[in-house]
Amino acid sequence: MKFKRKNILAKKLLFLDGLSGSGKSLITPILTSLNNSEFYLYDHLFDEILILLENKKISFNGAQSLLKTHADMNMYNIMLGRNVNFRATDHSGVYYGMLKNKFDKRLNLKDGKQIIKSIYKDGKWLPIITHYVLPYFKNLKKIFNDRKLLFVSVARDPIYLINSFNKNDWEKKIISNPKDLTLTYIDKFSKFNPWYFKGINQNMSFIEKYAEYVLKYFYFQKNFEKKNHHIIYYENFVKDPKRELSKLYKIIGYETIITKKLLKKFELPRKIKKSDTNKIILPDVINNNNKLKKKIINTYENYLKNID
Repeated sequence: MKFKRKNILAKKLLFLDGLSGSGKSLITPILTSLNNSEFYLYDHLFDEILILLENKKISFNGAQSLLKTHADMNMYNIMLGRNVNFRATDHSGVYYGMLKNKFDKRLNLKDGKQIIKSIYKDGKWLPIITHYVLPYFKNLKKIFNDRKLLFVSVARDPIYLINSFNKNDWEKKIISNPKDLTLTYIDKFSKFNPWYFKGINQNMSFIEKYAEYVLKYFYFQKNFEKKNHHIIYYENFVKDPKRELSKLYKIIGYETIITKKLLKKFELPRKIKKSDTNKIILPDVINNNNKLKKKIINTYENYLKNID
């Protein structure tokens, strides 16, 4: 039996991806406040299905049927204010995105055909936040071959990302913290690893493996197709957010009152300290791995060419 979905509600899907510490939680609410975008969703199912598909743990038909159905379900539910996060401190919530009043009104909408009509009439993008899965985006193109897709990935100084991951002790969080829900696997040493360490030298330390994935991610970010993929450089966005947003006006729409409020809330634009982008300081274990250190510095120097 082959599953197939006939109808389409979410005709335009906007996928926003980035590594930990890249600035997604700052950029996402601002970007999706543009007038042709819906509120953003943190739906881990999209990450997980892509990871399972890439590792041949689920069939393509199974992945496609789940994600198409889920995308449409998300679009319908968000129009009703259903399954929306009202926690005041969560980055995935309507308070953080300054849209509580809008969703208070949606909670009183009547369920039914008028919601579907509104979805078709508005024709907005459904933004879905993903994590680390840019290298697997090629599968999203195949899965949603009947819909319009836009991929946005957030980039940031790779040395900062590696140091931030190390400083925040993500190894302990991912492996030992029960509330962390990252997909993991067991390597030949019977140690747990996050899914994105697959294919990386198992003899390396945790932070060395993460650094290797950062390099892999940057490679895909640079070489992913240009037509439907837009890179937002964190440093450029912070210094001149309106200029960076203007590059997507024709696609996602124009600034709203919420956009202006969010820029004020996050104190943007603001200057980036020179010390934030000109120091090459790495964890000791990486400093002792000359080959890896050289690759990181090369990636870092190439990255700086994109920063104004």
